[in-house]
Amino acid sequence: MSYYRENQMIRHFPNLQELHQGMKFAVILFLAASSCVSSLAHNQAHQKGVGQLAEVGSVCVFMDTGCPIARYHTRTLRLLHEEYAGKGIRFTAIFPAANITEKSLQAYVEKYKFPLKAILDPGQARARALKATIVPEVFVFDQNEKLIYRGRIDDRFAAVGKRRPLTRTHDLADVLRALSASETIEPRKTKAIGCAITFRQKDTTRE
Repeated sequence: MSYYRENQMIRHFPNLQELHQGMKFAVILFLAASSCVSSLAHNQAHQKGVGQLAEVGSVCVFMDTGCPIARYHTRTLRLLHEEYAGKGIRFTAIFPAANITEKSLQAYVEKYKFPLKAILDPGQARARALKATIVPEVFVFDQNEKLIYRGRIDDRFAAVGKRRPLTRTHDLADVLRALSASETIEPRKTKAIGCAITFRQKDTTRE
């Protein structure tokens, strides 16, 4: 069922110390992006060769098994996945909380019939690299791996604990519709509403 039908980055571093930190950040950023953005050139060459649809973009959403707002949006994400995964858009869900295990993640996926590729981020490297702060928070990349949207899935929640009677703005769905239609998209950002990601203190003993 259609979602609409149902709902009507690297700095320049001036010295060697900053260069060292920048190189470390670049590696972490690559890990984060590689979880959300596929190797497009490889996929497109392969898919075109077998007559399949070339990938046009990717969605990365930060989630948490214990966040009620994230749980609420599992259905929305499932509908969007059903509508757009077959149109060349890749979906990945990243779970950065340290207390989530492979077993509990699998139970969550099965309970909510969550079709997105779900991966753990126990070291929180991906969340730090993309500067994610909230779950659920969405990052959408185009086929050139350019970030074109960051923020909420929609505006159903005005604030934590305050849900609107109806969804007025379908932010993620609108971006995916435009992306799948090869429309020009101006990068934009909205405020994500949800549960804050609790970041552990980084271990600097090895730096």
